[in-house]
Amino acid sequence: MTTSSNNSRKLSRLKLDETLEGGLAHALQRGHRLTTVADVLHHTDVDLVDMLDVPHASALRLIRLASSAACPMPTNALALHAAQSHKIPTGVAKLDHALHGGVRCGEITCVWLVAVMGARARAYTRLPLIC
Repeated sequence: MTTSSNNSRKLSRLKLDETLEGGLAHALQRGHRLTTVADVLHHTDVDLVDMLDVPHASALRLIRLASSAACPMPTNALALHAAQSHKIPTGVAKLDHALHGGVRCGEITCVWLVAVMGARARAYTRLPLIC
């Protein structure tokens, strides 16, 4: 998930305690629109205390929950390499050998094919392989 799609994540999908659930219901009754993570992150902690009618600690907890939901999961270089190194074999042994095992997932692989037609004529064909 990208950050923008994470921002549209519904607050109802977060694990909220009774205080925050009641505060969100209170805010809705007063006409405040707080339904997504982005809605929460557009307000300060003081605004949330006023809108939700909850203690300051609860408003800070809601901001932490919304921030965690909006951020992509942390990763490291090894995990990125493992995710990007999955390859699908083409079924052509020599092509798979040239591609070191097949077409890498998540990338466009462009293969140039040379067809010899005669003593001097050569035809080049570009073949994009999308996985």
